[in-house]
Amino acid sequence: MILRELFETNFSIFISIFLFSEFFIWLELLLILIFLVLKFLRKKPFDYKKFFLQALFSLVSFYLIKIILDYYFGRPRPYLSFGYDYFSYIFPTNKTFLSGHSGLGMIFAVLSFRISKFLSYFNFFLSTIGGILRSLLLIHWPYEVIASWWIAFLISTLLYNIYKE
Repeated sequence: MILRELFETNFSIFISIFLFSEFFIWLELLLILIFLVLKFLRKKPFDYKKFFLQALFSLVSFYLIKIILDYYFGRPRPYLSFGYDYFSYIFPTNKTFLSGHSGLGMIFAVLSFRISKFLSYFNFFLSTIGGILRSLLLIHWPYEVIASWWIAFLISTLLYNIYKE
């Protein structure tokens, strides 16, 4: 009921929350790129090859696991289960088990640990807020967001240790 009231009475707030939940990943990626460029311009030693290999394998591994788990364990999204069908024109309607946005946010947070601890903590914060908002907007069940964080964290941490400098 709260979601519907927010949608009907405070549409601009609803859209702001929705847009942040969709685009926090791009903010994380932009910050990573800015920090990488600053490292490059300051000519600080950094193994870009290992960084990009870790990024590539983290993303591919997570999304392969996501596709498999979505196929076997996917459930209707919460807003459909609660009868908010009128959101289907802006929210995805496919069945899901893992939140791709939350997992990707966590992968970026772990990746950014190679660049800067401050950036990593900030990206963890953005990922957490983005995941919580995705649950509050009924795009994902809370367990989907939490499972995405953990799976992405485990994959990224494993690959971080493999590609350790």
